[in-house]
Parts: sequence; structure tokens; C-alpha cells
Amino acid sequence: MPAPAESRGAAPGSARVVLGTSSQAAELVGRYRRRGCAPIGTWQWDVTDHDGVVIVKNLPPTTP
Repeated sequence: MPAPAESRGAAPGSARVVLGTSSQAAELVGRYRRRGCAPIGTWQWDVTDHDGVVIVKNLPPTTP
């Protein structure tokens, strides 16, 4: 996940960011893992025919 996506995906002061992607996007899930993200579950959307992967990344503490 590019750094701008991390900063946009989390509110100021957030400890982590959670996102989702298709379970069929193995290359993308691998890219997220290499950037420090970890899959924490799956989700089945009503509008797709496949599971999604729920991914979390812990963010570094921010200093005021």
C-alpha cells in the first residue's frame, strides 16, 4: 500500500488502517504483505461472486 493511501485511509492519530481487496488478487495481497499489512479475515460482499480479504496495517505513532 503506498504511503499516501495509508495516510488517507486513517484518521489523524489512528493506530491502524483496515482495507479490503479481492481474495483473487493474490499479487495485490502479496504487495500489501510486503508493506507490513496482514490479512485478518474474509468478507463476502452481496454484489460479488468471490470473497474479499480484510487487511490491517499498524501505523507508526504520530507526534503532535
